[in-house]
Amino acid sequence: MKELFEFPPTRSNRTKWALEELGVDYTSHVVSLPNGENNAANYKAIHPLGVVPAYRTATFTIFESVAIVLQLLDEHPAAGLAPAIGSPERAAYYQWSVFSCCELDPALFDVMSTRCICRPNSACPRLRNAGGTGSRRGVRFSQTPLKAGTTSWARHFPAPTLRWDIPVTGRRIPD
Repeated sequence: MKELFEFPPTRSNRTKWALEELGVDYTSHVVSLPNGENNAANYKAIHPLGVVPAYRTATFTIFESVAIVLQLLDEHPAAGLAPAIGSPERAAYYQWSVFSCCELDPALFDVMSTRCICRPNSACPRLRNAGGTGSRRGVRFSQTPLKAGTTSWARHFPAPTLRWDIPVTGRRIPD
């Protein structure tokens, strides 16, 4: 039995999207963050930090959305959603997947949270501009290989797409 512990709309959407694309049979468990279900002892046994997503199989439990997605794609190579394991394209695929999580995600969070909190004429211009420089630099850097045409890994279902497509385009995962 495969189980996804999630709370939409969070990073668990990435994992759900991959599961759906791969046609994996799984059970969804919504962990209510507003109700504090993530702090319950039974959930902390699954994810010690009490955050979502977490993914459990008969043989292991894994958390962190990018790690789950990469694991799922490794388990389903015939789906063709990632470059071949051991290939140079796979190396670039891993690089950009982790880059998007480590570099772009925090900047996006800063921008989204400060722009939503601070009104244009508010008393917090420093906070309102937080993340701007870092996010612009990260986005410009991530566009370099796209412009250079070095993205043969992008023919596949790239994990970086899972990181950015929903917040940027507003696309929704199927229920």
